[in-house]
Parts: sequence; structure tokens; C-alpha cells
Amino acid sequence: MHRKNLRGALVNGKVKRGNIVKKVMTLVLSFLLIGVLTTTVIAVPPGHNPNRHGRGGWPVGSSVIPITLTASSQSATEQAAWRNSMVAAVNDANNILVSAGSQGIRLDVRAGAANIARAERFPNAPWYGAVRRGPSMYGNASSSEILLNMNEIIRMATNVDSFIRSVLTYEIGHNFWLGDNKATASPSIMNVSRNRNVMRTFQPFDFESITLIYGWRQRSLLEYEEVLVYEYEY
Repeated sequence: MHRKNLRGALVNGKVKRGNIVKKVMTLVLSFLLIGVLTTTVIAVPPGHNPNRHGRGGWPVGSSVIPITLTASSQSATEQAAWRNSMVAAVNDANNILVSAGSQGIRLDVRAGAANIARAERFPNAPWYGAVRRGPSMYGNASSSEILLNMNEIIRMATNVDSFIRSVLTYEIGHNFWLGDNKATASPSIMNVSRNRNVMRTFQPFDFESITLIYGWRQRSLLEYEEVLVYEYEY
């Protein structure tokens, strides 16, 4: 190839490569800009502490939260036992919240609620429970779906009733804006390393975390611990 033509080819090659680089950079910057413009800013309630709280839950100001509880089983006896444990978990939560000064907020078990907790068998699923909120996992939730995995709970539990109640209360805790609690040495239902066969309801640390979000008047921890000992000694 003639030297002049070779030089032109090299120049054209550099120009083409330069154009490609510019196009790639333009696409990257466009995606980044779109990401910035479409990112939703989540307004968290006053008192939100990222070491204790997640980024979504039932709205502050709620008083009665309807929830539907169901259990699916071919055995009527097993189905009734699971639903009884789920009802007991809700009653435990209500006793704690009301007795500790939650100003009347409570969970109300009823049919056809926008909040559902259901127990069923999920084959080959390694989790105990899960929660999904609507319209988004972030911010105020107008609905929620809690799943309890009967297979995994039965496989791992030595006390099935306590295990059910522990897992359901944990998922309910997420709907009260509580995050997974790994940092504190205090007992907490939101600690994923807790003994689910023993700890089955909210602990003082959990209630304190809830009050930071919902602004309830909190009794002393001593009074609250007396409620816990009285209701849950076993």
C-alpha cells in the first residue's frame, strides 16, 4: 500500500475508533443520567435509624391493620394447628404493643384483608418466611403478603408452634419498618440467629425500634419486661 494511502487508512482507523469510543461513552452517560432521573427518593419517617430499620412498612398513623391468615394443607388437623399458631403470633404482638403503650394500634384478623399471611409448602425452597409489600417494597405499604414455608419450618423446628410464631412475628416486624438486627447484643426477634424454637415474639429492643418510627409513648423497659415475663413464661 502506498505510504500516503497507508497514512490515510491509519488516520481513518483512528477516527473510526474514536467515534466508537464517543458513542459508547455517550450511551454510558445516558444510562447513568436516566438512572439518576428515575431513582425514587424514599422518604423515611422521623426517628428512622438505618441500624435498626428497613426502608418500608405500614404507614405511620395506622391504628387498626387488617390481616388475613391462611394455611394450606391436605390435613385438616395440620391446617388448623398452623392457623392457630399464626393467630397466637398476632395476639402476642397485639398484647405487647397495647400493653407497652402503643396508643391502641393493633392487628385485626379478618377475611379479605389487603395484608395476607399464608402458610404453605414450597418445595426445594431453603427459606422459612418471606414478605412482599405493595405498591413497592419501599416507603408506605398499602398491602403486604407474608409467606411461611411449611416444609422448611417443619424440617428445622423442635417446637413447631414457637417456630411458626417466631417466623411470622419476624415478617410482621418487617412491616413495622424493622430491619434485620445483627448489630445489637440485645435479644431481638429480628435477629436472624435467634432461637426460633424459644423466642417467638417482640422483645424490648424491637418495641423500642418500633416506637422510634411510630412515635408511641413507651413505658419503662422494666414495665415492658414484666409484661413479657407474665405473658410468655414457659
